[in-house]
Amino acid sequence: MKKQVLMMMAFVAVVVSAMLTSATFYKQTAGDKTLSERGHRLIQRDLVSPVRKKLNIKVRGEMFSRCPSGLQYQIVANVNDNSAYFGGVLRNYVGCEGNKVCRFRVNANEDRLEIFDENNQQFISAQAWLSKPVKEERENGAEENVNNDIWNF
Repeated sequence: MKKQVLMMMAFVAVVVSAMLTSATFYKQTAGDKTLSERGHRLIQRDLVSPVRKKLNIKVRGEMFSRCPSGLQYQIVANVNDNSAYFGGVLRNYVGCEGNKVCRFRVNANEDRLEIFDENNQQFISAQAWLSKPVKEERENGAEENVNNDIWNF
């Protein structure tokens, strides 16, 4: 009994020290601003939903998986003193493997979304990027006069 109590106390001590250490190491810097709900809604409305529709990705809410499939985005850079944009990556997961669909950025006011065009090496509007044909359309000849204007993922 005494051994179990000591083991439990040691476990609690390890967990508490790990929590305190992680809070110390992963603090945001003072100048960082995180993306608000408004920015997340902008990404869903102007990027994730149109890509899901264009790629014909079905959403199945009743399924549960250790490695869920579908479109997921991640914010990888916050607005700070060095940048006026939130940076992110959109990936299409099939099982545990995620294929990069695009890099994007949202301005600090959270009212404009831009996608990085790999061909031209610059950010363009989401509407311009979404108007480009996907690989399957290009291969099937849906767009005859397109020079490298396909989604890179």
